[in-house]
Amino acid sequence: LLKAPKSRAPGAYAVFLGEFSKVKRQQGMTTVAEIARACSASWNQLGESEKHQYQTKADKLSAEYEETLRKWWNTTDHNLVALENRRRKRVDGDKARLLKDPFAPKRPMTSYVLFVKDFVTQNKGAAGTNDITEMSSLMKSAASKWKTLSSAEKAPYAKGAEVEKSRYKQDQEKYLKSHT
Repeated sequence: LLKAPKSRAPGAYAVFLGEFSKVKRQQGMTTVAEIARACSASWNQLGESEKHQYQTKADKLSAEYEETLRKWWNTTDHNLVALENRRRKRVDGDKARLLKDPFAPKRPMTSYVLFVKDFVTQNKGAAGTNDITEMSSLMKSAASKWKTLSSAEKAPYAKGAEVEKSRYKQDQEKYLKSHT
């Protein structure tokens, strides 16, 4: 069984929650719900400078995590990774979380994804709400709008996708040269 480092470093709020919950447990708070409510209220009362301190700690933890992950990935036998991925597929089927190189280049965005990204920024409310029903209706309207666009209107997005694709190919070649 091949084990990768934990999934990711904690964010600023998670760092605050860890410190806050230790203090509250020492003061006698025992339930997770009590601690979570008190933590949320305290976090909302913090000023930007105090939150910045926790963000700095989170950034430091993130850098340490990335260094740990890079060391682990560079020292792991990739044949073992392939073997572990086959095992995970056999055990978990389609829902298996496979190990993959976190430093490999990300796949390029398609013309449709570029359009949706542009569409959402233009049509999202001024408040920038992330309400799931609003985002769902926004995605539906983006899909219907995409279907009605002519090929001339889709051309800038297709061109952007080509640029993304060529950038990805260059990054992939550079990545493969450094990892073979």
